[in-house]
Amino acid sequence: VGLAAGGGSGASYSVLTGTLCGALPNFYFAIKMFSLGADASADQMLRTIYVGETLKIVLTIALLAVAISRLDVSVPYLFGGYLSTVVVQWLALLMPNSDGLR
Repeated sequence: VGLAAGGGSGASYSVLTGTLCGALPNFYFAIKMFSLGADASADQMLRTIYVGETLKIVLTIALLAVAISRLDVSVPYLFGGYLSTVVVQWLALLMPNSDGLR
């Protein structure tokens, strides 16, 4: 919000685009992670993590490339929105659960 407020509607559009470039691949990865049942083997789970993470990285790069080349965005605001999504993702890991455990 702070990034978007500083530069008008073009900056807001760029920040939103960058945020979506970070959030959509993570959403895909979450769906991929929970696609296996509880009866899946450890090898299947590990393979799913590797494939999901690889495709998440590829999808992120593709979305950022399309946003930069095809959309009218400000690149610094685009990357600011993307980086804010990454920072929030890492900070969420530091938050305690409701039971007090991390």
